[in-house]
Amino acid sequence: MKLSAQLLQTVFLSIRNIRRMSYAEANDCVSIPQLRFLTAIGEGLDQTSILARTMGVSQAAVSKMIDGMVER
Repeated sequence: MKLSAQLLQTVFLSIRNIRRMSYAEANDCVSIPQLRFLTAIGEGLDQTSILARTMGVSQAAVSKMIDGMVER
């Protein structure tokens, strides 16, 4: 197997394991998109427009996510 194929397979398996571990740690309290959102905020992204662009969603979706997380 070529090195590039091995690398892609390793990356794929790593991402799958990270997602599985994230779900287990969250105990159904935080979704993966919410976790990504909180990570982005922790890295200093604090404008709705930048968060929306970074996450690939609309500003309305970011606002809705913020409202839902604040409510929880």
